[in-house]
Amino acid sequence: MRNRTSGFTLIEVLVVLVVGATFFVFGVARYRDFASRQFIINARRQLVSDLRIAQKDAISGRKPQNVTPSCQGELLGYEFEFTNLNSGPSNTQAEYTISVSCDVSGVAVLRTQTIPSIRVQLSSGSANPILFEPLTQGTNLSADLTIQLVDALNPTYTQTLRVDRNGEVNVE
Repeated sequence: MRNRTSGFTLIEVLVVLVVGATFFVFGVARYRDFASRQFIINARRQLVSDLRIAQKDAISGRKPQNVTPSCQGELLGYEFEFTNLNSGPSNTQAEYTISVSCDVSGVAVLRTQTIPSIRVQLSSGSANPILFEPLTQGTNLSADLTIQLVDALNPTYTQTLRVDRNGEVNVE
């Protein structure tokens, strides 16, 4: 009679390795999918936040203090402008600026923001820049503006938001 030693056969070890590798490959693919979706959701959150800050500052009629050139004269509003709207395959980042507009000193840039790996598409015939007018006067939009964020690496991932003529920012 043969004396058996404890342990695993080569076949058992190979089966465990193949099953483990299969789980790993599918797990990595799902994680990349999840990470891409979260990235575009976070980009939308940042954009909505910046739009709402421009809207809030315009409604309050507040002139910024630490901007060059300083805001002289009457506050005309806060501008939100997309500066990189080329929708071709070479465009792999969204960029926008937030500025203050005054009747004497003109426009002063408050902040420029870049979101890598995201393209922006605006509804046709829309105003760019969006001017949030002071003291609840609304915007310069003649119709609602739809802003679509598209993942530059995977165009099936999109996020959409809307700015209406009154300046309300809504996530769809």
